Amino acid sequence: MSEKLIAAVSAGAVCLNDCVLQFSHPNLPFGGINSSGFGKSHGRYGFLAFSNEKPVLKQKRGITMSSFLYPPFTNRVKRTIDLMLRWL
Repeated sequence: MSEKLIAAVSAGAVCLNDCVLQFSHPNLPFGGINSSGFGKSHGRYGFLAFSNEKPVLKQKRGITMSSFLYPPFTNRVKRTIDLMLRWL
C-alpha cells in the first residue's frame, strides 16, 4: 500500500507514519517539485544545488609530461618526444 501511495503522490518528499520527520534529517534533500518550494536545500543535494563547480588543476613543479610542450627544446627533449611517438 505504501508503494502505491508514494507512486501516486506528486511531492518533493514523502514521510510515512510520521510528519515533518524528513525535514529534520540533514542528509535528505528537502524541497518541492515544479513551481512548489525552492528546490533541494539539505545535505549533499543542497550543496550541489547552491554551488558552482570549479575545476582546479594543480601542476607539480619540475619535470612533468607537459614540460615537453614548452621551450627550450633541447636535444634531450627532442629524443624523448621521438621515443614517446614511437610507442604510440
